[in-house]
Amino acid sequence: MLAISGDVLNRDQQTRLRTEHISSLLSSNSEGSATAPAEVITPDGTYPKREGNHFGDLIWKPSASPDVIAEVAEFVMTVMRVPREPTRLFFVTPSAGKLSTGQLFGGGRFQWRVWSINKNGEIAFSDPRSYTYP
Repeated sequence: MLAISGDVLNRDQQTRLRTEHISSLLSSNSEGSATAPAEVITPDGTYPKREGNHFGDLIWKPSASPDVIAEVAEFVMTVMRVPREPTRLFFVTPSAGKLSTGQLFGGGRFQWRVWSINKNGEIAFSDPRSYTYP
């Protein structure tokens, strides 16, 4: 999962521990229905700000599937002059439903989406959204 990201924050000890925890919750013997994707609430093209603050929250409705063990907010910078667009992954609990823009990186145009991972290791992707970081 982390192979898609060259981001140093995705390779730190805390992230490795989170992925190990998620791995420990996987069960190949489980049966279940298809995982419903998270529903992104923040409108496309919107960079949210709180009143009096440069940062705000990107918000989504977590997956309604009962067997979701984790969600991942994925961010890709889409306008760069480097060979590969930077990607950052944020591992959140299935009920988090938001991420502060204060945790993001750099200026530019981004696309983001939420992965909902169920106990069988299946992933449902939300619809992607974009925004421009001021």
